[in-house]
Amino acid sequence: MENNNLISYVWYLSALIYNYPYILTVVFILVGLYLILNGVSLLKKIIGLNLIQTGVIIFYILAAYIHKSNPPILTNKGTNIDLVSNPVPQVLMLTAIVVGIATTALGYALLYKIYLNYGTLQEDRLSEKLKNK
Repeated sequence: MENNNLISYVWYLSALIYNYPYILTVVFILVGLYLILNGVSLLKKIIGLNLIQTGVIIFYILAAYIHKSNPPILTNKGTNIDLVSNPVPQVLMLTAIVVGIATTALGYALLYKIYLNYGTLQEDRLSEKLKNK
């Protein structure tokens, strides 16, 4: 009976090791969601959004990955086109990275202006100051 338990532990451990990128993706998304829902500071919420975006980008790249595939570049020497990776998900994720950087920069600029005008980035203090105006 003890041998069966050892085999099941080894199987679970090997499954975890094989799927660690997907587990890392879930961790990124869950930590980002936690920061958004429980973050008191607006800065933590932007960091949470960036973590969720990173998790989604990693997931799409992993989903499009083909083991031992050739790059989608055709040469005169002749590339084996039987196993070529799809470039569309990679291009879409590059676009998502650029859009994410732009929206993060905009969010940080807005946070800077909020801090200059109200002196805080804490939600509760900010709502009190807005109610008193």
